Amino acid sequence: MQTAKIKRALGYPYDRPATSYLFSGGVAKELPDDINLAGRHPVLACGSNGAPEQLRRKYGAGSDINIPVTAAKMRDIACTYSAHFSSYGSLAAALCSVPGIVSYVHITWLTETELLRMHETEAIGMNYHFAHLKGTDLECQVTGSIDRLHAYISLRGSLLLHGSPVLLEGIPTENTQLLKLDQNTMQEEIRRRLAPEINLQDFIMQNIDDASTRMKRTGLISQNTEPFIHSGITVLFPCAPQLD
Repeated sequence: MQTAKIKRALGYPYDRPATSYLFSGGVAKELPDDINLAGRHPVLACGSNGAPEQLRRKYGAGSDINIPVTAAKMRDIACTYSAHFSSYGSLAAALCSVPGIVSYVHITWLTETELLRMHETEAIGMNYHFAHLKGTDLECQVTGSIDRLHAYISLRGSLLLHGSPVLLEGIPTENTQLLKLDQNTMQEEIRRRLAPEINLQDFIMQNIDDASTRMKRTGLISQNTEPFIHSGITVLFPCAPQLD
């Protein structure tokens, strides 16, 4: 029987609505037709940040939290596995340039205060940079074409399996031959490489409970990766991390 910690690790990137929604009071609600996005920062949700479950962990279920989350279609950029383990045991996400691919993603529209909270949860300076991304081919369901937005860029790069990045199951894509795996299968692949003598649950719990083991394994899987290359990246915050 899986514990709550194992379920959280293997659930990444978690379920999310296929369409736009309002994260309000800890759950996904219908996005109002007259939603006002003025003054909010559009931040690409590459991995779990498009999921109500993860937003609830980060922002709670208070009635004062109302975050618009819009569905979008993105071309030439994929959501792949990053070459690092999060503090809660998941293999996290990384953007990757993949010509021709179509990815169905979400954008979180954050106030300044909400953005600062998001920074606290993204291991900035350790696993991610926060960056401005210009020149994207992205069509938002609510606002139409978006050329500029923000994103968290993996410092580790995309994890390679058999020489290629691996797409996250749960993020719909079109027009690609890349392998797509769920978290459980991807973790098993890495466990067989790094710790074939133990079972998957023990492997994950070691990564959760022992920071030195987690960092050692992250170092091993990040030796051969594919960095995200895009001409429009401007790094904004390479500061030291606060929380993973």
